[in-house]
Amino acid sequence: MHLLERQTQLDELARCFQEARKGCGKLLLISAEAGLGKSSLVERFVSEHRRDARTFWGACDGLSTPSPRCTRLPPR
Repeated sequence: MHLLERQTQLDELARCFQEARKGCGKLLLISAEAGLGKSSLVERFVSEHRRDARTFWGACDGLSTPSPRCTRLPPR
């Protein structure tokens, strides 16, 4: 898949990745409205650097509601 107008973001990811490889840890937050290509951007970057690092993929499900730990506390 060809990403339109994302070379700047890919270059920034690559720069941060190189800094991390030198021992300067990084945490990157990629945020945008739904459907603007966040996953595609990361998938492209990972595919281009797959041999250089081990990658892990996670996701959050915004539609799930966590169940409460305790629904009722006893009176004091």
